[in-house]
Amino acid sequence: MLRVDAEDLIMSPPKAIVSDVDDFLILYGLDPEDCDLVIDAALIRDSVPARVATVNGALAVFPYLDRWRSLVLVFSAFPEDMGAQAPKSSVHPFPRDDREAYLALVARGLPRDATYGDFAVGQPSYGGVPYTPVPNIKYTCVDVWRVHRGASRNDPSPQYIDLAKGVAASPYFRGNSFSAGDSYIASVANGSDGPGNATTYLRAAMSHHVLHVLDRLATHGEP
Repeated sequence: MLRVDAEDLIMSPPKAIVSDVDDFLILYGLDPEDCDLVIDAALIRDSVPARVATVNGALAVFPYLDRWRSLVLVFSAFPEDMGAQAPKSSVHPFPRDDREAYLALVARGLPRDATYGDFAVGQPSYGGVPYTPVPNIKYTCVDVWRVHRGASRNDPSPQYIDLAKGVAASPYFRGNSFSAGDSYIASVANGSDGPGNATTYLRAAMSHHVLHVLDRLATHGEP
C-alpha cells in the first residue's frame, strides 16, 4: 500500500511527485499494479468543497492513476472539539461531511473506481481531549452523527445508562443484532450489562459506524 496526504500532492510540483513515486516503486521492486493507493484527505476539514477540490487536485497530478491495484479516498469529519458544539443534556447532530465529500466526487465523475474510507467517530490527530469527558454516546446515521450527551462529568454511571436507553429507544437505532456496538448499547439499556465508560462507548460507536458504512456500501452503493 502507498498512502499519500492529499494536501502534500497539491503543494508539490508534478515532476517531483512522479520522481518520488518512481523511487518508491524502484526501492521495493514493485509495479503500480502491485499496490493499493490511498489518498488521505483527513486533514482537510474546512468544508465539503475544500475536501472535493483537494482530492480532485491530488487525482489530477498523481501518476499511473489507472494502474494502481485499487484507489482508496479517505476523509475525516467528526468534530475535533465535540463538547464545544454539542450542548450538555442534548441529542446533537453533526453532519457527515466526509460522506458528502465522497458523494460529491462520485457525482462529478472520478477518473477510476474508488473505495471510500473514513476515521469514523475519531480524528486523524488528537489534542486537548479531557481524560474524563462528559458521558456521551456517538451514533452514526445516514447523513449525520447523533451524539447523546450527558449533563456533567460527575456521577457518569447513571448518565450512561440513561443515554443508552435514549439511543435504544430512538427511531434510528438499528437494533441489538446489527453490530456488537448496538448489542452493547441495548444490553446496557435493558440492564443486562454496563453501565460502561468512555472507552466502552467509543468501542460501541466505532463498531456501529463500521457496520453502518459497510451495510450502506453493500445495499446502496454509498457510505
